[in-house]
Amino acid sequence: FTQLIFNGADMGNNQLQNVFSTANLMDFLGKNTEKDTLNAVTLNILFNQSWPMMSYLKKIGIPLKNNSELYNKDKTKLMESYKTYLKNPNTKENPLKPSTYEERKKVNELSDSSLFLISPENTRLIRKNRSNFIQLNYPNFVAHFTNSEHRLVEIEINGKHHIHMLLEEYIAVNGLNNFPKFITINIDNEVYRLQTLSYKYANESYTEFEKRSTNLSLLAKKNAKDVLAQKPLFLQ
Repeated sequence: FTQLIFNGADMGNNQLQNVFSTANLMDFLGKNTEKDTLNAVTLNILFNQSWPMMSYLKKIGIPLKNNSELYNKDKTKLMESYKTYLKNPNTKENPLKPSTYEERKKVNELSDSSLFLISPENTRLIRKNRSNFIQLNYPNFVAHFTNSEHRLVEIEINGKHHIHMLLEEYIAVNGLNNFPKFITINIDNEVYRLQTLSYKYANESYTEFEKRSTNLSLLAKKNAKDVLAQKPLFLQ
């Protein structure tokens, strides 16, 4: 899905030189259940963001919501009006101290409310195998994350297929980036177990990367994908 080139094995942000990626990552999903699940989790770990897994789960009918959908809009509006008031407090009424009792009561309730409207049943701290985990629990979907690092360690999906995935023994492949050493996928009692055997650092020239970018562009065009090649070699 994505290839990065660094000018050193530490893979620091200031060492990143070129990026090869595709804008149609989610097009890879929808054809094979075990591959779809693995690809969504892989993209989640690769980008260290939730959107790949969220997109996949929504695609298969799991009713999850993004953070933007969980905002307490009334409280957000109140906070924004207070920021505006602070810029010019002499000409406006303090929105946190309205004049009427009913308005003050409503403001106090909003102030005490959470910024995110998340049900306690959906997110909670649990203890399992002598360790603490954050559990996300929605209809037909359960996920566990480590409490301290927030690393995904377990997913269970009940839909058209029963999917159970374990991500075990996170390892730092270069001292900075952590990936699971073992991934076990159970699809309707058919089990696949993947293991990271080694980590290799390859230092390829710009010419080799340009050739690879050209090959990817040709492959995309062959499959009727609209692809643009740009400098510094970012394949959209």
